[in-house]
Amino acid sequence: MAYNMLTQTLRLARRWIPPIVGLVLLIVLFVRSDTQTVFDLLWNADKVLLSVAVLLSIANLTLGVFRWKTLLRHLNVNVSTITLLRFVTEAIAINLFIPSGLAGEFARAFNLHKNHSDGGAAYSSVITDKLLGLIAFLLLAIAAIAFEWSRLENSGVVLPISIVGFILITGTAVLYSRRLSALLDKALAVVPQLSRIWTPLSVSLQKFREAPFLICYTLFMAFAAHFAQILCTWVIGLSLGIEIGLMPYFLYVPIIALVAALPISNSGLGVRESSFVFLLALVGVSAESALALSLIFTCLALIIPGTVGLALLALGPSLKADPPAN
Repeated sequence: MAYNMLTQTLRLARRWIPPIVGLVLLIVLFVRSDTQTVFDLLWNADKVLLSVAVLLSIANLTLGVFRWKTLLRHLNVNVSTITLLRFVTEAIAINLFIPSGLAGEFARAFNLHKNHSDGGAAYSSVITDKLLGLIAFLLLAIAAIAFEWSRLENSGVVLPISIVGFILITGTAVLYSRRLSALLDKALAVVPQLSRIWTPLSVSLQKFREAPFLICYTLFMAFAAHFAQILCTWVIGLSLGIEIGLMPYFLYVPIIALVAALPISNSGLGVRESSFVFLLALVGVSAESALALSLIFTCLALIIPGTVGLALLALGPSLKADPPAN
């Protein structure tokens, strides 16, 4: 009885604490800012520059889809770009409502497996794609911290980035290690249900390990996507009259992305906006301007594609899927 109550309490906590944290952070930001100024900035933003930001946001999303498609081709899985784009937008929609960001990634792997490929290829491609994106952000964030050490040393940013980096590097080393993979193969052989899941996943992961040129190429694509995202943020800032140059965005956007990746709130909502306000204050940007920038950024990166994903989820099987490629 007590165990069941504890389990139920933990489930409720996992479900409700992240959205509550995000909501509280957003409320605090608005309370500490001049709300009217924020709304005025949003209303008077340069529409032409915002149109450019929209195009850059689309470029970021599209580059991510092509990166995933490149990984799938290495596993002899051919799926149309439109179908993969649908899976990605649906994943963004799911992550808006479920914390940790893993549910959306699981959903796009599941959809791929269900309609187009074996489980090993589907899940290994999503895992590798996600890790490459995070590793690219980690490398940019490390460079930013080194470049801005005097400002960031006591800012509280270094610790969460270090935690994310440690988890990311350790997890990557474990997943792609031949030796550990062989040990797990032997250990799970006594549990056929788990072995059936792990073995094809391990085989596909090792195929990526054995293709260093592919990994370098897709990592370059991840950097290109992040560059588009950084340019998008800079253009949003220009549309709001924030003139601090491009360099601060190169330094701070990767840090913000990694902090927002922590499973604190749904899709980093509240955490991302707080990080924008905190870090841009280091270069003299007002809280109102930084908050307005972060709201537009979140809208372009999450809310709009997430809304498209929700619409596609609602349509469900009424949209004809590609025939299985394999």
